[in-house]
Amino acid sequence: MDVRNGSERAITPPAHCPACNAPIVQPEGEIAYYCFNAACPAQLVQKLTYFTHVLDIEGLGERTAVQLVEQELVKDSADLYFLEKNNLLMLEGFADKKADNLLEAIAQAKDRPFGRVLAALGIRGVGGTVAHVLAAAFPSLAALASASEESIAAVEGIGPITAQNILTWFASPHNRDMVDKLRQAGLRLESEGKAAAIVGEQPLVGLTFVITGTLSQPRNDVIAWIESQGGKVAGSVSQKTSYLVTGENPGGSKFNRAQALNIPMLNEDQLRALT
Repeated sequence: MDVRNGSERAITPPAHCPACNAPIVQPEGEIAYYCFNAACPAQLVQKLTYFTHVLDIEGLGERTAVQLVEQELVKDSADLYFLEKNNLLMLEGFADKKADNLLEAIAQAKDRPFGRVLAALGIRGVGGTVAHVLAAAFPSLAALASASEESIAAVEGIGPITAQNILTWFASPHNRDMVDKLRQAGLRLESEGKAAAIVGEQPLVGLTFVITGTLSQPRNDVIAWIESQGGKVAGSVSQKTSYLVTGENPGGSKFNRAQALNIPMLNEDQLRALT
């Protein structure tokens, strides 16, 4: 039933973000409007919780993130690595034990591999799989930051939109400062490199996989296993894709694209059975 009565009026999107007054942008081909100010305080809590989720920093949920932002103890995710115990003891619900545990969890997260650090930055369109593909193509964050749009877009599974998002992210002085602080804190901002020779057979050599859905184990572990067997992992389905690996709830563009191209699909057990 049409509930319109003729009194409707067109909505004019705001020209500036109500939280930071930065210009509002509508990316080409999208319906939504966004604030792309990396320092926007309204976005900081979600950026912190995403960062800690990707890097598995236990004990820092949304409530703690809100307190850190409200107390102005962090201006970006990198500031987590410069927190001191007395900072945390200012927060509601924190005593010695809880503060020590969180500081230890933050310190342990310095050892996460480059691909996960890249995913944690929150670059639009760069989730775990895409970050892993980029980390394989560019040996360091500095190399990615200095790469051209064409060279990034040429990486299999990336494309021009994600490439432009990456350039836009690194163009922000706020984001570049955050990267500098991450480097000072000692996070891994470059790939460790693969072994010069891998002992044993590699039954997945020549095969390219794309992953979709929720897996029974961390996606990065599955990617690492595929690569240890000689296979490649791409971020999107194409005619070069050998198999689509599906977890729970595998719907979406990857699944539909694979169906359209008649790409074979495997669950996790079937993937392991290839070896």
